[in-house]
Amino acid sequence: PEMLLGRRISHLAFGIYGHVDSFGDKAGALDLDDGVDSELDWLGGCNAILNSPISEWMDRRLPEARIIARADSFIALCSMVEARMGVAVLPCCLGDRASDLVSLSGPISELETTVWLLTHRDLKNTARVRALSDHLVTCFKSDRPLLEGRQPIRLNRAATGAGGT
Repeated sequence: PEMLLGRRISHLAFGIYGHVDSFGDKAGALDLDDGVDSELDWLGGCNAILNSPISEWMDRRLPEARIIARADSFIALCSMVEARMGVAVLPCCLGDRASDLVSLSGPISELETTVWLLTHRDLKNTARVRALSDHLVTCFKSDRPLLEGRQPIRLNRAATGAGGT
C-alpha cells in the first residue's frame, strides 16, 4: 500500500526437519525429486498455515505425503517434530536452532520468502520509530545467515540437558 514504506530485511528460508534420533544419519539426504517415502509421518499446517505457500507447495510437491497431524504455528510444528511425531517443513531459523532436529533437505529455494520491515509513511521521521527501525534492522542483519538457512546452530544436547531417551 502507498501509505507504507518497506525496508527489505532478509530472506527467510524453509527446509524439512526430522528428529536427530530418527534421521541423524540422513541429514540433507531427502531428495524431493524422487518423491516421498510413503512411510514418513508428515506434520502439516492448519488455519493460517493451511492457506500459505508452504501448504500449497506440500500439496503440489508431496501429494502422496501421509499427514498425521496439523498445527497452526511453526513453533507448534517444531515442538511436534521435537516430540518425534513426524517430519515437517519449518523455517530454517527454527529448525536449525533446535538441538534435537536435523535438516533433511537443506533450504528449499521454492519456499524462500522475503522479510520486510514496514513503516507508515507518516511516521518515518518520528525519532522513536526511526530508532526502533534501525535497531530491528541491526538485529536482523546479525541473524541473516540463520534466517537464510546458511548458519545452522547446533546446541550441545548434553549441555542443555536434552538427550535422547
